[in-house]
Amino acid sequence: MQLLLNNGADVKTQGGEYGNALQAASLNGRLEVVQLLLNNGADVKAQGGSYGNALQAASLNGRLEVMQLLLNNGADVKAQGGSYGNALQAASLDGRLEVVQLLLNNGADVKTQGGSYGNALQAASLNGPLEVVQLLLNNGADVNAQGGEYGNTLQAASFNGRLEVVQLLLDEGADINAQGGICGNALLAASDQGHINIIKLLFRFSRLHTTETDDLGRTALFWASRNGHLPVVQYLLSIRRFDPDTKNYYGSTALSAAIANGHCEIAELLIASSASTQEQFHVGRSLLWWAFRVGNPQIIRLISQHAESCEAVPQKGDLSADAVFDATSAWCDACTLSISDSSVSYSCQECLGFCLCSDCYKRGFRCRGQAHALTTSLDGNSGISYFEIYSRSQGTDY
Repeated sequence: MQLLLNNGADVKTQGGEYGNALQAASLNGRLEVVQLLLNNGADVKAQGGSYGNALQAASLNGRLEVMQLLLNNGADVKAQGGSYGNALQAASLDGRLEVVQLLLNNGADVKTQGGSYGNALQAASLNGPLEVVQLLLNNGADVNAQGGEYGNTLQAASFNGRLEVVQLLLDEGADINAQGGICGNALLAASDQGHINIIKLLFRFSRLHTTETDDLGRTALFWASRNGHLPVVQYLLSIRRFDPDTKNYYGSTALSAAIANGHCEIAELLIASSASTQEQFHVGRSLLWWAFRVGNPQIIRLISQHAESCEAVPQKGDLSADAVFDATSAWCDACTLSISDSSVSYSCQECLGFCLCSDCYKRGFRCRGQAHALTTSLDGNSGISYFEIYSRSQGTDY
């Protein structure tokens, strides 16, 4: 480093993933390097790069000594920009109590909005220690603030199975029915991820609305059935507050999603709970078609026994061979099948998180905004982050 500086390297040069040398050094906690850069004129307030500024980068990784050095040299604790919006949100995501406390002691605004998770409390609710969540609440964080990937703090905590955090947020007045975010609400988020303990906790509150759906009309029962969460499906059916025949925007039901993804036990349970098998069409194809497409003999027998339709079964090449259920992959919002990393997919930059497989795209399926332009993964945009989509939809830059 010293050799480069001695030979004329510009310590303020901007560019690259980290924006500048000071941000890169701060991210990695190189105290002596950060001091050297500052001694040679590095701008502690320089904006740019993935983390917006050096202080946000240091805060993300909890580099306490580096953070203190940057603050002592005039870093702006309220500076906006970067993936996490500000230093406090970055620190709250996975930070230590003393790191968050340092920022608050230096004037960080606990209510500041922006970044991937909307605010510091949502970031902490998703992945931060319980004591950080409590600290932010004690300092005036708004438990019902809207924005960011998960829409609100309760949805973030529910998505990640944070039982103690969910309980704390509810005790602090979180709106159990708040809508928004990538899942729609807290119940849908917990059902999507199969967090039965969170779901049971939510149902202890009489004010919980079970009729709420996401933007595509999918219920908690649909999410759990599609993702193969048998205990959740059993529980949701047992409380008798869900209609298994509720259709989403594409005319699909919990049963058709379960069959398309090969979840035989869930399909049996839904049928036993009076889910209709007659005139059921999943993106224009019958339950029997999907049963044969999955190729599970049990599912084929099950649907053959109950469904009237005996239409033609899938032909070779109807759907790609790699379209099998994968709990970790992206999936098509129309047919609900998993999309492998090597497959072509289509996303909408206005409908947050929306994705289509190539088969459904070719067959004319689109998002709810029929005039929206879809971007194909062949254009190199399949890896676009939620935050980038969110920022574009809000007309902001980052």
